[in-house]
Amino acid sequence: MNMFCIKCGKELEPGAQFCSKCGHSTNVLQDSEAVDDDYTPKNSTATALLAMFTGMFGIHDFYAGKMQIGIAKVVLAFFGIFAFRPILLVSLIWQFIDVIRIATGSYKDGNGHPVESALWTVVYTTIGIIVLFMIPIIIIRIVVAQ
Repeated sequence: MNMFCIKCGKELEPGAQFCSKCGHSTNVLQDSEAVDDDYTPKNSTATALLAMFTGMFGIHDFYAGKMQIGIAKVVLAFFGIFAFRPILLVSLIWQFIDVIRIATGSYKDGNGHPVESALWTVVYTTIGIIVLFMIPIIIIRIVVAQ
C-alpha cells in the first residue's frame, strides 16, 4: 500500500515521519486519495520574482492561476495610476503581503496547492536591488569628493 504526502503528493518511504520533498509531517493519503499525478507545482523562484517586480499589477497571480485576483490587481493599479493616486498604496501593500506569503510558503496557487517557500530568492533579490542602487551612489560620492 503506497502512502503519499498530503501537502505535495510525493510518495512516502515506508515508516517515514516527514516528506523527503517538502518536509511536511506524514499526514498520509491512501492510493485512491492521492494528489493528481499530472499536477505540476508553480516555480517558487518565478513566482517570487514576478511578485517583487510586477506584483502591483498581479502578474504573479496570473502565473499562479489566480485569474480573478490578478484582474482585480490590474484594475486597482490602473485606477491608482490614472485616477486616484492614494489607491497605489493599497496595491503596494498587497504586493508586499504577497511577497511575504511567497517567501514563507503560505501562498497558494489557483488550485489551492501551496507554492514552495522562496525565502532565499526574496532575500538575495532584495540584497541585489540594494547593492544595485548603492553602487551608483557610492561612485557619485567618490567622484564628487575628489
